[in-house]
Amino acid sequence: MTRVRFEPLREFTTFQNEVNRLFNGAGVAEPATTDKAVWVPPVDVLDSEAAIVVTLDVPGVSKDDISIELDGCELTVSGERVRAAGDGEASYQRTERRFGSFARTLRLADGVDEAAISADYAAGVLTVTIPKPEEQKPRKIEISGS
Repeated sequence: MTRVRFEPLREFTTFQNEVNRLFNGAGVAEPATTDKAVWVPPVDVLDSEAAIVVTLDVPGVSKDDISIELDGCELTVSGERVRAAGDGEASYQRTERRFGSFARTLRLADGVDEAAISADYAAGVLTVTIPKPEEQKPRKIEISGS
């Protein structure tokens, strides 16, 4: 008989993470034991004076497996983290890491210059920099005639 030590704090943290995942728009995920389980990489959005900087933690994902698309005012970052092929005779005793496809969509301000958006990927962190559009200043219109 195998004994499992009950750790209430760990159980509460697991429950809290699942509730947070549901409220972050991930919806209902398939069990984590499948390769098609939904996972949502955490995102930070920094609003500086000159730009919006979006940072995603995507460890284990090759930059070739990440896509960044701008459709109108919506920026979508998507990709897939694939489980490495294991030994055919071995089985997992525990799996906690999520694998599968992900997509995060952010709404941007009107007038973003899509050619000025840049992305950098290092050490499992994707950073997308979106320069803010210049504010349109009021312009005085001269009246011609007598």
